[in-house]
Order: sequence, then C-alpha cells, then structure tokens
Amino acid sequence: MAFFGPEDVEKLLAPGVDDAVLLRLYTAHTADANRQLRKWLGSRAEEEEADPSMETRNAGALLVLYYGLPVMNMRLTSRGGLVTATGFDQARQELMSAGQLQQTRNMLYRQARRLVQDGAEVGLWAL
Repeated sequence: MAFFGPEDVEKLLAPGVDDAVLLRLYTAHTADANRQLRKWLGSRAEEEEADPSMETRNAGALLVLYYGLPVMNMRLTSRGGLVTATGFDQARQELMSAGQLQQTRNMLYRQARRLVQDGAEVGLWAL
C-alpha cells in the first residue's frame, strides 16, 4: 500500500497534464517515494501508511516528482540523442540544465523532508 495516491501528485502538476503521463509518473516512482517515507517515519510508518496524514501524502507526492524529474526532463531523438531545445520564438522549449534540475530536485526533497519533520513537531509521530 502507498502513503499517497496519484491524486496527490496531480495537485502538484500544472492543470491539464495527461492522465496517462500522470499514471506513468506515479507508477514508476511510487516505490522509491514510499521507501524514503518509511525510512523517515521509522516505527511510525505502518500506522501512518494505514491512515496517512496530509503531510505524509504531500511528502510522498513531492518525492515522486523528486525521483521522476530527471526522466521527465529528457527527450530523445529517434536515434537516441538528447534534445536540449526545440522550436523557435514562441514555440521554443528548453529542457532544464543539469544545475537547474539538481536545484529543483533538492527543493522537492527538502520540502518533502520538512513535511515529515513538521508532522513530528506537532506530535503526529516521532522521528
């Protein structure tokens, strides 16, 4: 069982994200996010998993993005090359640089960790 559902991840994404994309993201990275949450929650994990708090649900969703972001940021050509930018002018899209990607991942991880720590501070569980 997961600490969170695809609907928790969907709340963090821009409106209109394709359901198939959301489901692939959720399915691919839920196990990693749950493993990290169990580590952070320790002995409280089983009870929290049975009835997750909003902090835990949000932390799990942030961790799915943390683990999924590197893959979401990649586009491959038909020959396997990485795309760094597409289109021109208004239609131009650029993928995040390695530095931007790591900065964003660090932010997601810190936010998730802070949610779990905040739960401990208000007595939801002990870390």
